[in-house]
Order: sequence, then structure tokens, then C-alpha cells
Amino acid sequence: MNQTSKQSKLDIHLRVSDDRLAVLFEGVVPDLHDEAQCDSLAARLADELASLGVDQIPDMAELVSRLSGAEPDEGGQVKDFVLLAGTPAVPPKDGFIEWARDFFSSGFVIDEKTGTMNFREHTGDPSVDEDELLGRIHPPVPGEDGCDVLGTRLPADKPKPMRVRYGANVKVSDDGSEFFAANKGRVRHSKQMVSVDPVYVIRGNVGLESGNIEHPGALVVEGDIEAGAVVRAAGDIEVSGIIEAADVEAGGSLLVRRGITGGEGHRITAGGRVQVRFLVETEIEAGDDVIVESEMVNSRVVTKGSFIMPGGRLVGGSVTAQGNIRLRQAGSEGVVATRLAIEVDPALAHAIAEKENEMKAIRDSLKKIKDTLAAMKRKKDALSSSAREALAKLAGNIYEMQATLQTLESDRQELLALMRNRGRPQIVIEGVAHPETTFDIYTNRLRLREAIMGPMRVVAGRNGLEFQPVAGSSPHSR
Repeated sequence: MNQTSKQSKLDIHLRVSDDRLAVLFEGVVPDLHDEAQCDSLAARLADELASLGVDQIPDMAELVSRLSGAEPDEGGQVKDFVLLAGTPAVPPKDGFIEWARDFFSSGFVIDEKTGTMNFREHTGDPSVDEDELLGRIHPPVPGEDGCDVLGTRLPADKPKPMRVRYGANVKVSDDGSEFFAANKGRVRHSKQMVSVDPVYVIRGNVGLESGNIEHPGALVVEGDIEAGAVVRAAGDIEVSGIIEAADVEAGGSLLVRRGITGGEGHRITAGGRVQVRFLVETEIEAGDDVIVESEMVNSRVVTKGSFIMPGGRLVGGSVTAQGNIRLRQAGSEGVVATRLAIEVDPALAHAIAEKENEMKAIRDSLKKIKDTLAAMKRKKDALSSSAREALAKLAGNIYEMQATLQTLESDRQELLALMRNRGRPQIVIEGVAHPETTFDIYTNRLRLREAIMGPMRVVAGRNGLEFQPVAGSSPHSR
């Protein structure tokens, strides 16, 4: 809320900025070489500042001197010159983990000679040795309170500590600042817990002979997972062969060196990334990116990350991702219905909606208070002392509610930044998209009636989904 002083013979005008961090000067600066005018200006400034509620008025000679640096416009007027400034609150620094090395990156190594991406070698390596340093905990650093020009303290936000729990096979230094692997294994960070999973190696197939498998750590299968088997591991699962019509659940990532030939009623789930050579009639749910190296046929993939199939074809079934989608071919010349969809993270969308609902409720309350204040001010002379106190309290509530609004807006912007950090959602077709391929991006849908040649990307535009060329090539129909 702006606070404005009255006009007088001197053509000046002071007001407090909306954030109460500045007193702004507007008007004509008199001749500061004239001692009488300087004295008159100093007295006027003192009165004006007092009327605005500025309790601690600085040295007038300093303020007058400060005005000497104000630059007037062509009409001789100075506008929005900061005469007096408050001290903004210094934001805190949240606590964080400094990892000893890259354990978790889902990116791939680039061949320095060819510049191509090696989809079988990740930049992150979760394998650790006994006593290896895993990371350091950096404590939160508190911010510093500020003070507005009216003398009101501006409290700094509270820093957020790094919440971390230690699971199996993790030991912590005496001061709690560092943590280490107690045994050899694979490090995992999930749901604020750090643990080192022991690796269980099956030297053959998982089937009737081995029985179903349930392991509290990471699992390596050197053969196949046969039809009908049930495999669950709290950590990563790596399969050297194929997965048939089985149920597989990995708390971490899933790597299948060959492929998955699923079947009705069977599901593959992973808390992290999934990488496989091919998928046939398979249902997959993943918490991170899904990488298919060659082919996906009549399968359904749901992922919280991106779907990447740079050199293969997707025929039938569907992909639903919260990240981007990239593949060479969608559908087939046999006109098989195929769906590629990008959806908003429902948890993120819900959190943003909650913040917006809170802000709307506060704005509605603010409007009611302001209307009440306006009505009371019109009857100010007739108000009792208790009513005047109530009036002052209501005015104070406005500042508190505006501060709450600023905090909520800051939280909302952080959530929106998380969404924006994923970039503009896009579906990239390197080769061709055949008829009966359906593209969905958020609320926009487009179904192809004829083939579209790539390389091209599908993005959401103002009037629905748009096709855009990639790397200078123009998409065309056939």
C-alpha cells in the first residue's frame, strides 16, 4: 500500500514504495547552494518523513546532499528518486549434500573420436568400495533480517535443512558431516535415504529351478528371467539376457542387456531408469528415463522421465512421459494405432494449484479488509479510541498478509521453475510418423491422417500442436 505525504509550497512529494524498502522523492529540487532553501528543504523533509511514519530520520544534511545527485527530466522534475532506503532481508542457504563423485547421473558417455553417444555406458557409476566416501552434509546457513524504512523488522526466511536418513551399509563420521560405504555394493539415494545395497549375483536363469527372487539390495541375473517368475529387488536390477512374461520390480534402475517379451497380466516397474534393447507386448512403469535401443511393439510405457529410442521404431501401444519423447519411427505402413503423449507431473501440478488457491484466499481476505478500512477512514473523526486501535491493527494485518502472499508467490515460482527446467515439451521424430499415430502434449491432441517425414519435432503452439523442422530440415507429408 502506498503512503503519500501532503503537498506544500515546496514542489516535492514523498511516498513509501509498495515493499516499504524505499522512500521515493518526486518534485523539483531547489537550489542547494542557497542556505535558506536548504534549511527550508531539510525542515520539509523532516516533516514529510515523520508524517509517513519514518521513526528514525537520518541526518538532514546527508539527505539534502543525496538530492544533489538526483537527475531531473526535461521539465525539471525528479521522479522516483530513492531518498531513503531500507535493508532487505538476506535470503538463507538451504542445506545440501555434496556427493564425493558422480554416482547417479542418468546421462551417457560421449565417444571423443566419433562424437556419438554410447547408450551402454553411463556417466554416473553407483558401484562403491568398502570405506569409500559417499558425501558430505552441508548445514543450512541462516539469512539475515532486514528492516524497512518504517523501522519494521523484515524477517529472513528460515533455511531448509538437508533431510537425509542412513540405511543399510552406510556409516557416518562422529560429527555427522560425512558418510561412507560400510561395505562394497551399489549406492542408492531414494526418498531421502542413502543406502549401499549388497549385490546378489544369480549365475544363470531365474525360473523354476531358482524359484522367485526377493532381495533387499541390488540384483544381477547373468541369464534370463523366465516366464511366470516374480523378481523383486530394493535396489537396481541388471539382466544379461531377456525377461519373458514375468513380474519384475526394481526399487532402483533396471538394465536388460537384451530385451523384454512380456505378456498380458505381467508388469515391469522400476523406481529409476529403465534401459532395454527391445520391448514386445510389455507394460512398464518407470520413475526416470526409459531407453529402448531398437524396437518397441504393442507395449505400454509410463515414465516420469523421458522416453528415448534414437534408432528404433515404435509400432502399436503407447508411451506416456513427463519429459520429452525421441524416436526414429512411430507407427507402421500397416496403419497401426500408436500413441505418444507428454503429460504434466500430477504431483507438481497439484502443489502449484494448492499455492494458487492459498493466494486467492488471502487476496479475497485482503479485499475485504481494505473495504472495511476505507469505510472506517471515512468516519475517522467519529471513531472511538478503541476503534482507532482496531483500524491500526487492520492496517498492520495488511502488511502481514502481503508478506505471506510474497512467500507463497516465491514458493509457486520455485515449483514453476521445476516445471520449466524440463524445457519446452517436445516429441521428436527422426525418421517418419505413419498414419494413425496420435500425439498428445498436455491438453493438445493431433492424429495423423497421412505420414509425416522427419526430422521434425511436435510442440504445443498457440493454436494446438505444431510440426517444426529439426536441424534445418523441413518436414513434409507423403
